[in-house]
Amino acid sequence: MAAGFGCERSLSDTVGMGRGRVRDFPAGDDLLPCRAACRRPLEFLEHCAQSVPENPAGKTDACRRWRLYSIPMQRKATKAESQPLSRAFHRPENAPPLLQAIASARKRCRGAARKTLDVLGGWVLAPLTLWPVQIDDLVRWVLDQLGAPGGRLSEETQLLVHLLGPAPTSIQPALIAHEFQSQTGDYKVNFPQQWRKFEVEERNLRVNRPLQKEWRSIKDAFDIDAYRDRKGMIRRSMLAERNFRPDWHLDLGDVRARFQAVFDTFCWRWNLYGMDGEEPMLGKPTVSATPLGTLIFIPRYWQVDPRRDLAWSAIRKLHKSLGAPSRRRAQAKSVPLLEESEKAWRWDQKARDLGLKGGKRTEWVMEKLGWDPGTDETKLRRRIRRYEELANARPW
Repeated sequence: MAAGFGCERSLSDTVGMGRGRVRDFPAGDDLLPCRAACRRPLEFLEHCAQSVPENPAGKTDACRRWRLYSIPMQRKATKAESQPLSRAFHRPENAPPLLQAIASARKRCRGAARKTLDVLGGWVLAPLTLWPVQIDDLVRWVLDQLGAPGGRLSEETQLLVHLLGPAPTSIQPALIAHEFQSQTGDYKVNFPQQWRKFEVEERNLRVNRPLQKEWRSIKDAFDIDAYRDRKGMIRRSMLAERNFRPDWHLDLGDVRARFQAVFDTFCWRWNLYGMDGEEPMLGKPTVSATPLGTLIFIPRYWQVDPRRDLAWSAIRKLHKSLGAPSRRRAQAKSVPLLEESEKAWRWDQKARDLGLKGGKRTEWVMEKLGWDPGTDETKLRRRIRRYEELANARPW
């Protein structure tokens, strides 16, 4: 099956371990595998098990110098496939120890447990944007259960991995680039033409005296250093989808809650995302990919010009990388066509129950559908087949 989002078979069937080989490469500073390795995660896991020594405690620095590749047997890797993949959000530090642990566990497991590890190994290599749950924690939980006496996964864990299914096997450059943009806060690629709106507003805030006075009042009322992150930033509370607020409760008896309420109101007043040291961080217009879809946030100070402000080509590419169907496939799912296909299928099932066969069944179904008797019977078969495909369709 072609690499992509149509993963209906197991990960083993998708990547085909029997059709390739693994070879060692010299060590380097980059850690994550190349594109070819990510397309063949099982071979990469086998390579971890065979070529990488066990990682002793306190020697994680040695892991950071791995450069592991997986090359198909039939051909030599292309230049693009031989380039190590860099990832955002500390994946070069977090992914390889988990992959090595999975590879070691695979040698001790058989059957369903090994298939579970294969699925999780593919998800460790997938972009974080596609993760519906925290995969690293799930991997550790599964390894703990398999390492316990008896070595069996609980029913809840098996259900979770079954619902998770195989990870997408194709590398999505748009998603990887988007993760770097999210990490650095650079969203200019989606608003390239009118970004000066943000720059002008940000420059005005930096010299705004009422804002600076209110910020000094907050510093006098609270020990703000206790609320900074490791980068020295203080962020407002995150917004939720459809403006639902799961933690919509204010406990003013807690000093941290009081500070957050004051700071959130301060950010709301000045359209801020937070404070970076003493510099106000103006809220940016953003396009964010999530496991369930694409979110577009436009701050209230931004006067939107739909034609010129948004780079729709880049947004479409990002959204398509999440698994959005093509336009032709989406048009094929039009409501009238679906309704007609469902009716054709149901009348065909009724005809089967009545014992009708061959041409008599076809004529009877067409009559019930109100079609002309001279209609080509292949049209009826297409409608029935389309409904069955949609009724049995799987995610991705």
